[in-house]
Amino acid sequence: MLTIAPWGDNSGDKHHQLNFNNGGIFYRTGLPEGQWEDWKQLLTTNSNGNVGIGTKSPATNLEVSGIIRASSSNDEGGSIDIYNSSKTGTNINTWRIYNMTGGYGNSLQFWAYSADQSIYGPRLKLGDNGDIAMYGKLEAKEIKVTTTPTADFVFEDSYQLPNLESVEKHIKEKKHLPEIASAAEMQKDGVNIGDFQIKLLQKIEELTLYQIQINKEVINLKQENKQLKETLQKIQNNEKSY
Repeated sequence: MLTIAPWGDNSGDKHHQLNFNNGGIFYRTGLPEGQWEDWKQLLTTNSNGNVGIGTKSPATNLEVSGIIRASSSNDEGGSIDIYNSSKTGTNINTWRIYNMTGGYGNSLQFWAYSADQSIYGPRLKLGDNGDIAMYGKLEAKEIKVTTTPTADFVFEDSYQLPNLESVEKHIKEKKHLPEIASAAEMQKDGVNIGDFQIKLLQKIEELTLYQIQINKEVINLKQENKQLKETLQKIQNNEKSY
């Protein structure tokens, strides 16, 4: 057992004691002439070599029951390293999680470091405001984008459907659809998925209206053609009767 006293004459308030035994490490405070507090278990070890903090039966090398805090006074903040010694060279062998601020921005950031330190930098940022920035590709089975309004305004009676002549002119001059960003703009500024999906839906709904118009025109043409054929047949029949 280890006892630490503030002053040799016992004038520095409580003493501190650490007790090391097979059950782990225990701690208590008190005055030598007075009542000592109950022992509190700080650390637990078992026959497997597992260490526990806040738990009496650690199931892994280190198990903590409660909250772990890592802190720092610089802009990088506290960090946690996840290391794999099997990765060498330019392979990423260390992932580090920071709680950053200052020039790094207020965010939780995941940084990757290669074994030879030739590659390092952020891979994912979770901003304090809820924004997410990811430096790489994203693969997912399902993504739900919630945004308003939708493109159903196209079906309102007041909506002025662009005539195809103006659309054709715009395409020839601009090389992209009206109200859709050009390829150069997309490469420079990126694409807002929610807004882009609405614009694409708008174009699909406009195409549907164009198809409906064309279908009506085809039906009218068929009717006119039928009438012309009937008229022609009557004329031919009359000629034969003479």
